[in-house]
Amino acid sequence: MLHTDASFDVADFDQRLVQSALAEGGPDLGPTLLHTIEAGGKRIRALLVHEFGALTGAPGATTADIGLAIEFLHAATLVHDDVIDRAETRRGRPALQREYGVEVALLVGDLYVARCGVHLARAAVPAAAGEIWKALDTIVRGEIDQRSHRFDFAQTAADYLATVQRKTASLLEAGCAAGVLAGGGEDELVEAARSYGRHLGLAFQVVDDVLDYSGRPDEMGKPVGNDIREGTVTLPLILALEMSTAPLRQILASARERSDFGAVVMAVQRSGAIDRCLEMADEHSIEAVAALQAFPAGADRDALEALAQALPSRRA
Repeated sequence: MLHTDASFDVADFDQRLVQSALAEGGPDLGPTLLHTIEAGGKRIRALLVHEFGALTGAPGATTADIGLAIEFLHAATLVHDDVIDRAETRRGRPALQREYGVEVALLVGDLYVARCGVHLARAAVPAAAGEIWKALDTIVRGEIDQRSHRFDFAQTAADYLATVQRKTASLLEAGCAAGVLAGGGEDELVEAARSYGRHLGLAFQVVDDVLDYSGRPDEMGKPVGNDIREGTVTLPLILALEMSTAPLRQILASARERSDFGAVVMAVQRSGAIDRCLEMADEHSIEAVAALQAFPAGADRDALEALAQALPSRRA
């Protein structure tokens, strides 16, 4: 019999995350181990595990461990990304590698991966663990592929979406599927959960990439136009290039020579590409909601529908 679990408490979850991070370390390690975790975050991945577990009757202790595992893994990818990108900031504060050095950052990222493994072992749901480790494999492959296409302005929207599916949506998919598997859900429900996570991830990343061209630095915790400065070609630029190929390509060439991409950001803002990106995000949001029809109506499904409708709809 399916039942509704207690609502997801972010504050309580954060406390558990901190306790787990500090579990095997002395007091001197606290600042480094908590630097990225305490920077904040919506804990969307853990929330997804919780809600899909609730929809399929999973024990709360099991989904809590899987949620901790997936958030530790996500934190590890953030730390390692910042090292590779030589990032200055993360969520408005100095990146871990800037504050404590590259060596410490790499070790903390590795420790987060280890904590992920500890919690997956405690959850003792091999199929759910397989989903999450497979997602890590996918993320790393996506990162390698993206870095091989830095400043590649021939990329298409399809290329972009394939990269986003690997780098962002795969871990959301894994969390959704893991929640269902923790509750013993049938294959049909696992696939529906994956579809929800995939479309939610695509919608979220499209909007996030829009904000890189149209957001406010103080709200984003990083400079506007940061992606293109690093050579990452995202959907707003891809669509802007399709709309005004010659002028924008000339602007891009000049920007790379001068290492000043302000004119590129302005050109994308004026191209109409941002509106089209937001339309695409809303389309994926609708697909995510549609995938939920495989699950019984109730408070948990309502919460997931609201998330799909609200999270991707952030606007600058």
